[in-house]
Amino acid sequence: MRPVNLLPERDRAQAPAAAGGSSYVVVGVLAALLLAVFAYVVTSNQINSRTTAIAEAEAEATQAETRAASFGSFQQFTQIKAARLASVKTLADTRFDWERLMRELALVLPSGSSLIAVTASSGEGAPATASTPAPAVTPTPGVPTLALTGCATSQPRVAVILVRLRQLHRAVDVQLVDSSQPETSGGAATAPISGTTGCFGNDYTFNATVTFDPAPSTEPKDEGSAVPSSLGGGA
Repeated sequence: MRPVNLLPERDRAQAPAAAGGSSYVVVGVLAALLLAVFAYVVTSNQINSRTTAIAEAEAEATQAETRAASFGSFQQFTQIKAARLASVKTLADTRFDWERLMRELALVLPSGSSLIAVTASSGEGAPATASTPAPAVTPTPGVPTLALTGCATSQPRVAVILVRLRQLHRAVDVQLVDSSQPETSGGAATAPISGTTGCFGNDYTFNATVTFDPAPSTEPKDEGSAVPSSLGGGA
């Protein structure tokens, strides 16, 4: 027998429509799942790519730090060199040329005079050089000082010595502490004077101090030039 559909026409069209709507829902769910999988794959690839880039950057940073550490010894050597050069320059700038002073003393002392005691102080503590008996000298911090005890045939000769001492390199002040002649007995000089002076006959014994500029002069000076006669120098 042939089956007969007893449903009205309006009800017969709803059944196929409902079936078609369910298929659309299934297709939409599948599409959403596909999009989710695609988004997951893309995001995962981006994460892996960025992780790889971070690892490469860290490796490059490690290599750069290793190279920088290998150059550290050179940088340390440069700093040590700069510090040593600065120390040498400071010492050279503050050094007093005692050897030049001795040569100049031999040049400026006039005839008829002599030195029997010399004390030199660089101003950094104890005297740098001394002879016995040595004249008293009080070191001034940072100021080179020279104390002299000597003999001269006359007071004018002592004055010439003071003027000439002022011509020493870097000398800024010369002071006469005292100048005296030994006592005589019956018009004749007692000879020699006691060992504390070392002068003979009627020679005058003088004590003088010379103060020097602590900073070296930048102006050139002829070390072999003679003291002008107008300043007490001789021919």
